[in-house]
Amino acid sequence: MMRTDFTWADATFCAKLSMHAYQDEAGFKKAIKPGKKWKVKFFDFGGTQAYALNSKNEYILVFRGTEPTQWADIKSDLKFRKVTSLDVDGKSEGRVHRGFKAALDMVWDDIIAHMVECKASNKDITITGHSLGAALATLVAGRLNNPNVVLYTYGSPRVATNKWNKCQKFTHYRFRNNNDIVTRVPPRWLGFKHNGEIEYFDYKGMYNTGSGSWYMFNNWMMGMYRGWFSLAGWDSFSDHDISSYYKLCRSQMIDNE
Repeated sequence: MMRTDFTWADATFCAKLSMHAYQDEAGFKKAIKPGKKWKVKFFDFGGTQAYALNSKNEYILVFRGTEPTQWADIKSDLKFRKVTSLDVDGKSEGRVHRGFKAALDMVWDDIIAHMVECKASNKDITITGHSLGAALATLVAGRLNNPNVVLYTYGSPRVATNKWNKCQKFTHYRFRNNNDIVTRVPPRWLGFKHNGEIEYFDYKGMYNTGSGSWYMFNNWMMGMYRGWFSLAGWDSFSDHDISSYYKLCRSQMIDNE
């Protein structure tokens, strides 16, 4: 923990961090139990929240996702217009979602200052998050643009254009739970493209990587059918729940031990 090559242990741990990032600092520490290994830092400004976990050899950033009661989060999600993104060296990388960029800008200076203080550039860096948190985590990885950075995201919306994606050097494992509605916005016809290797769970909760569009369409139909006729609710929303991502990853970790 952590490595750039994929492991279910890392995927499960990052899903756990992303799940508990919705709690306040006391709740997060109680759930994660950092002990002596990790020093935890909480960032909170203008509706953007994140936790940093720093140890001797590792540095982890986890971003909190969209909170429906927070207007700042909702505004970030709705600002679909694209704007230019710059990396840490001031070089243009392409265009990204305006709302997500604005949300990250609120805490960016504090995060970079903390990374310098912790000498994170000499450590293994992992970035993670769910929903809006996944979008912010992706943008941070892009600004760092370091091949040694690994990114685990859950239920991520589309963040940037294809030109931006092609500029990136980090490793990205992007999890999608079947019909998760957030993974389908902003729409592709507006020029937004997903980044990273998709790690897909079908409507039965079975794992499949590199899934084709026809395979996912069939699973979309089956998932919607199950939701309608089992009275379980709209599948597209329930599949976005971060606790579901955590349970699915943990199940795979146990099966692969």
